Amino acid sequence: MGKKILVITLLATIVLKMVAQAADPKAVGSDFFTHVKRISNLKVWEDKVFFTVSQADRVQNNYSSGLYQLIDNKPVRIAKDVSDYFFQDNGIIFKERKKENAREDKNGEKDGQSTVFLKLSYGYGEADEWLRLPFQAVQTEWIEKDRFFYTSSYNRNADKNKDYHIYDELPFWSNGRGDVSGQRSHLYFYDRGESRLLSDTLASVSGLKLSPDKQTLVYTLKPAWYGKQPEGSLLISLDATSFEKKEWNLFDKASYSNVTFLNNDEIVLTINRSIEHDKIENPGIYRLNIRTGKLTLVYDGALYAVGNSIGSDVGGAGRPEITSDDKGIRFITTDTDYAPLIHLAWKDARITHLSNGRISIQEYQPYKDGFLAIALEEQQGAEIYFIDKKGNTSPLTSLNKSVFDEYKIVKPIEIKFTSETGKELNGYVIPPANYEKGRKYPAILDIHGGPKTAYGTIFFTKCSTG
Repeated sequence: MGKKILVITLLATIVLKMVAQAADPKAVGSDFFTHVKRISNLKVWEDKVFFTVSQADRVQNNYSSGLYQLIDNKPVRIAKDVSDYFFQDNGIIFKERKKENAREDKNGEKDGQSTVFLKLSYGYGEADEWLRLPFQAVQTEWIEKDRFFYTSSYNRNADKNKDYHIYDELPFWSNGRGDVSGQRSHLYFYDRGESRLLSDTLASVSGLKLSPDKQTLVYTLKPAWYGKQPEGSLLISLDATSFEKKEWNLFDKASYSNVTFLNNDEIVLTINRSIEHDKIENPGIYRLNIRTGKLTLVYDGALYAVGNSIGSDVGGAGRPEITSDDKGIRFITTDTDYAPLIHLAWKDARITHLSNGRISIQEYQPYKDGFLAIALEEQQGAEIYFIDKKGNTSPLTSLNKSVFDEYKIVKPIEIKFTSETGKELNGYVIPPANYEKGRKYPAILDIHGGPKTAYGTIFFTKCSTG
């Protein structure tokens, strides 16, 4: 009897020890990031909510991704190998991902020189081929299925000796893109099997936007260069029928971005005049009538710029999209150490916060009587939230909660102090993961670069792992 009790006691001790070990949070290492799910491309179609989820694959040394739909507040994968998509012909259209090491497909088209669009119809199931193009299409603006504008990447150094690289342009490197020396993005128009080049071969086009009536294309252009890339950019509008172009010389030197059509005649956009003014400043928000040429400054960007610049390494890409209503525009901004959704009034440039709390939003979509948002809050990964008309947020997914619960995440402690000029500033102290009160620890002072990127209260490896 005594031996049985001893054996039971030993087993109980082992089980309790295993449970305790399982409950003890793990230290954050490189493996942590293979479990984190990145949410992006949030879109609404016929009151249905869609988004993509990507995750690092250490074995394949790439990211796997899939298209999801939120059904009864649960994320359901409806297609794999999808990184972006759009809605057309009563279905979901997305590009077929190139297979690794593929050299030539069944139609004899070389890898990288073709684009295949697949269509997922109602009921989903298997996606069918929707459109096959004998060229690489990067960004597309559709008039109809067989008539559209597109950009295609070109590298003028691609056919040179591949045993070494000659860097003869500045910049020659870009984060997330790698070697960019010699790279350009050309604009084309595709019309029932024929492609027409619409830009200079040494220029680079980006930011395509087509008007609601599909009669006008607006885009930004880096004019032709060789050697040092020109500062700033040009704003171009193009008649979709005659292909007549107009260059908008709004300022001596400027960069144009975030173009959004308000209607067939007007656009709202951001214009950065830092080069002209010879100082770092936020871009202003302007309203331009492309018929009359009337340009109106809506907001000078004094405190709020378009976009989220809070540092984090577990979020998705994020899109600084501008949407509008009768009274003004809405956009994500950076407010000291978080990224809220705000409304800017046409009448008096009054700012109204549409989201409460220190939540950092990466993408949003108007939805019912509020908004959907991909956001990060506190020391958690990205999730989808609903923001009601009072600004209150509630999570709709928990894709990353179980992962973050397994690891030892440190919460930053905010400190406030007064500078020599009397201005109140804030910063954060990150205690060690196993911090013991009363014990002294060496300190590392980490001052980030910028001037735009900010540390915040959300998860960031260097600020959340002690």
